Amino acid sequence: MNDKLALLKRIEELRKELNQATKDKTLSDPEIVLISQSLDKLLTQYHKLISIQNKKNSNGRAGPRNFFFGLAAHAIFNCVKEGYLNPF
Repeated sequence: MNDKLALLKRIEELRKELNQATKDKTLSDPEIVLISQSLDKLLTQYHKLISIQNKKNSNGRAGPRNFFFGLAAHAIFNCVKEGYLNPF
């Protein structure tokens, strides 16, 4: 459980860092790409951790998967809301 909370905390930190950095730089800037890649790696680690926990504690619900996709959707929504992504 500690690993999960630590990952979530770091994901949120990197998400905020990415949002802040994109205010001053283009999406193709090497710093933005590096932060984005780091965030992708953490999200993948989190997804793997949740999948393992879900298999161990399987009770017929897909809650962790829904949470992961909800987290990704939230990040995309924030980028659109802040004007970093054009939805059209």
